[in-house]
Amino acid sequence: LPDAVTLQDNIDMLDQQQFRLSGRVSDMVNIAGKRGSLHEINQVLLACKGVVDGAVFLPEAVSDKQTIIRLAAVVVLEASMNIEDLREHLYRHIDSAFVPRPIRCVDALPREANGKLPYRQLLAFYAGLSAK
Repeated sequence: LPDAVTLQDNIDMLDQQQFRLSGRVSDMVNIAGKRGSLHEINQVLLACKGVVDGAVFLPEAVSDKQTIIRLAAVVVLEASMNIEDLREHLYRHIDSAFVPRPIRCVDALPREANGKLPYRQLLAFYAGLSAK
């Protein structure tokens, strides 16, 4: 390119010719002074045997006074799997600051026909679960 271009991607340069795409700027979360990638956390969640589908996300603050920010997750589990086993898997594979609290088990996520899970739809779905 003739000029420098600011990207919304995190890129690790491997050498003069190669790079690794390590995530998007909007994908990074800061919890308890630690930075982590939502994409990577979701990959750990989905890699757990017994997880059919799921999403880890940062919910909106409940109030202006909320100081502790926690990730949340909604998951679809096989009948043989339970949330405690999933939580144990997450503690083994990611820093405890990034283990979602709470984890809600659901029958299905509100995915669009193309398989995408828009953030606003996920937040509304989660708010409906929390209100029950």
